[in-house]
Amino acid sequence: MFSKMKSLSGAKTLLAVCAFVALSPAAWADQSHHTYTVAAGGISAPIPVPGTNTPVSVTCSNNTSGYRGVGQATILRVLPDAFLEWVGTDIATSVISSGYTNSNGTHIIYCSYVDKYVEIQVNSASQIQVKNNGSTSMTGVIDFVW
Repeated sequence: MFSKMKSLSGAKTLLAVCAFVALSPAAWADQSHHTYTVAAGGISAPIPVPGTNTPVSVTCSNNTSGYRGVGQATILRVLPDAFLEWVGTDIATSVISSGYTNSNGTHIIYCSYVDKYVEIQVNSASQIQVKNNGSTSMTGVIDFVW
């Protein structure tokens, strides 16, 4: 019976260590959540890309009824060269989008299915923006995880 208790004690210790490691801050990713509402033909305020020289996963969803869609990309904010670099795909095209630039207005990915109305674009070497190419106001979410 003592050996069963000793074995259980070891299992409990192992479980406690695993829980501690899983809950430690080093095991958690950083994240930020941004909502947007962009008028027809408009552009959002600049949204900063977090991190420097580290991969950042960006996902977007357009939630406007009749224009819903999703997209995702991995973006790198490159310093000291000062540009954004990315690779990703979206529901509107289902093709890989990739590139690098700091030129305002450069397409990264679409966030809506219908007519490519909502897209994420480069704003600057450290920011993105949401562009509404449609004729109605669009709302959605952008999440960064790094």
